[in-house]
Amino acid sequence: MVYPAYMPGHKVEEQMLHLRPLAESGRMMMFAFDPGGNLRMGLEDPLRTVGHTNTDMIKQAIALADEVGRPIATYQNALDVLSS
Repeated sequence: MVYPAYMPGHKVEEQMLHLRPLAESGRMMMFAFDPGGNLRMGLEDPLRTVGHTNTDMIKQAIALADEVGRPIATYQNALDVLSS
């Protein structure tokens, strides 16, 4: 696998700047849903720690999942995936 950052003259930082607004708005989570991935979050994840609670982040994740039509895993769903 070739990583662009190791290619001569490649400026990954400049190309990634357009993702900053997505990260700051919480929309970066949408990338996990696109290829069928799963979303995990915890209190260490937010860029801004002031005013963010675990409940706030879970509500945001549920809203994004609803927006893209992805169901929320139950405890048993998660246990089945993690134990397989």
